[in-house]
Amino acid sequence: MAKRPDDDYEFEDPYDEVADDDFDDELDEDESDEPDDQEEVDEAEDEAVAEAEPEEILEPDHPDTLSALRDIGARLDIDDRGHVWRVFFYERNNDEQLSQLHGLAALKEIWVVGSRVTAKGIEQIKASFPKVRVYS
Repeated sequence: MAKRPDDDYEFEDPYDEVADDDFDDELDEDESDEPDDQEEVDEAEDEAVAEAEPEEILEPDHPDTLSALRDIGARLDIDDRGHVWRVFFYERNNDEQLSQLHGLAALKEIWVVGSRVTAKGIEQIKASFPKVRVYS
């Protein structure tokens, strides 16, 4: 029991009875789920890499497509392998300019928010690129 300096009231301090060894034991139990050494970590990473699917080898993006899209003011986002994976169309872009979208093997997203692309143009994109997500 502990006593406050300005009070005659005694209160129980829950921390007085807990030994530091108890906290160390709890910490040791929590760490038991982690690998003991770096070799186990390396082996787990190697297994994960072996189970991963091999990267798909894609043809390079068609240079005329890249040039045409840049000429109409579209923004092209390039992945780490040098492929266009996302295209942004802006307010100056319309349905006619969607015909420039071809030869982009890694394309995953097309953004037409704020552009002059119509609902008909969006449906054409979705039909031409069924695996590509279109943001409108």
